[in-house]
Amino acid sequence: MSETTYSHNQGNYKITNANSIKVMSYNMLGVAGKTVKATAMVMTPKGEKPKDGWRVVVWAHGTVGVGDGCAPSNNEFTNNRFSAMADQLLAEGYILLLLIMKVWGRRVFIPT
Repeated sequence: MSETTYSHNQGNYKITNANSIKVMSYNMLGVAGKTVKATAMVMTPKGEKPKDGWRVVVWAHGTVGVGDGCAPSNNEFTNNRFSAMADQLLAEGYILLLLIMKVWGRRVFIPT
């Protein structure tokens, strides 16, 4: 696993309510039954951590094509509905964990 700062938060659909956006890599079972590298995005809201801890939304997200370059973690946000929903949840104090799954027409296996 690895962690980097998301570097594509720009353009018309920029996420504005995130204190940080990180991209993490992990291994998952791919459609061919073999282990493949996938990514997740972790968005932390602005503001102080609540005394009782952050609330978390886990958001399973597919890719926008068939190659590694199609993962949202590798691209600028291009969908206003996605940006608006993410910004609203962040404004309400949720951490967002977006699992970007490499699956096509098969049962989804959540990595553990």
